Amino acid sequence: MIAGYAAGAALGVTPIFVPACGIDTSGAQPVELGADASTADAASDGAVASDAGSDGTSTVTPACATAADCTTKYCASGTCAVAPSCKALLDAAPTLPSGGYVVARSATAGGAPLAVYCDMEHDGGGWLLAAKAHRHHAGFASYVQPHDWLSTESDVNALIDETSYENRLPGVASLGRESLAHVAEVATLARFTLVAENAPLQRVSWFKATTPDLFTWFTATTTQTASTVCSDVAMTAHCSQGRIAYVKGACLEATCMEGMSLSAFGFAVKDEQTIHMRLLGDKDDTISGVCSYTFDDPTWADSDNQHWGNGLLIWLR
Repeated sequence: MIAGYAAGAALGVTPIFVPACGIDTSGAQPVELGADASTADAASDGAVASDAGSDGTSTVTPACATAADCTTKYCASGTCAVAPSCKALLDAAPTLPSGGYVVARSATAGGAPLAVYCDMEHDGGGWLLAAKAHRHHAGFASYVQPHDWLSTESDVNALIDETSYENRLPGVASLGRESLAHVAEVATLARFTLVAENAPLQRVSWFKATTPDLFTWFTATTTQTASTVCSDVAMTAHCSQGRIAYVKGACLEATCMEGMSLSAFGFAVKDEQTIHMRLLGDKDDTISGVCSYTFDDPTWADSDNQHWGNGLLIWLR
């Protein structure tokens, strides 16, 4: 559990305090900071410190009593700041709604805060949307899906909402290892939400215990640590140990998400196979999206290349 911004410093987060007039994300896409967010006013918010920058602008840090006093929705030790994660935001203000927020980048990445999407309502809330694999339809160009896609920052603008995009190049999006190193260090669970190719509201989720080498997920490694995978957030249903890796000669020569089978949700799955991707270097690596392997069950709505083209959302908490 992340308790306040002071703990964020121990997690390797660059301390970032917020000007009273709002948030400088240095080019980040505009993000709505919750339904009740409002612009702070330096003259009336009880600011605790003030300096004039070289350009004459105010660098006032506003004081706060609750998260509602801050445009960032995060109050730490009486001062508005940028939270280290979605879970830290929710811990500090348990009634925050799902939506767009800003969180700090890790100290090694530095730079402006990250614009992110936080799910504050489902499975206990506090989930940060870290990555997506986009849905793909037959006839669209094949995606470029490298083995290191989870650890490499790409298409970050696709991650400021929970939309499962379709036919969007390069096919994957991730906030990347460098920006999320501090979140990965304290996260205990990842949530994998599969989105049906032809019905984006048809979704199921698995939960996977995180490991220190989680950014080796989706790579061609033989040393990745297996961890518990279940079909419920309490980690009690349909549980097994699994990795997310390409292993030559195994799992249809694809990159399999071991332990994640749609059979856990009542769908008929051929040979009890788990969902998987064909990343660059895998066999038949021009096939895009995620495979459900539901050959014999038309109730899961996918059809691209025999039940490919599904989307995936990966969350950390």
